[in-house]
Amino acid sequence: MNASMTPTEHQTYWLDELECALLALDDAPVECDGMTYALSLLLTDAGIPHRAYCGYVRDSRRQAVVSPHCWIALDSGDILDLRLRMWLGDHDEIPHGVVPVRDQAWLEYQGHRIHGAPLSRSILSVMTDGRIDQVRLPPPPQENRHGT
Repeated sequence: MNASMTPTEHQTYWLDELECALLALDDAPVECDGMTYALSLLLTDAGIPHRAYCGYVRDSRRQAVVSPHCWIALDSGDILDLRLRMWLGDHDEIPHGVVPVRDQAWLEYQGHRIHGAPLSRSILSVMTDGRIDQVRLPPPPQENRHGT
């Protein structure tokens, strides 16, 4: 990252770094709820503002609904979802990782916020076969450094 980048470029670069770091959890043997708890813990520990949700995702192109489904919403408006492909198929057109929902008008995420951290780091470490302990998130851009 260089100093001549615009704030939007910094944010895009950071989201790319964040996605790469979180993909280390991709092979963890958890479904969307466990993944959401793991992602939320990592984001909380890194001071990255976010909200965890549970509800459904509607794919209007495939006329499919995934329910229940859990995901993370970032303050940027992007979604973190590492488990949608589990239900809609492992296809390139199905978003995975950081999902810029404004570019995915055919996807509708609807749900209610999940509050609190229902699982401890030690439980999530067991659930993810220790993968959560290997993840190092990039620090958020300066303008986004505050708690959830």
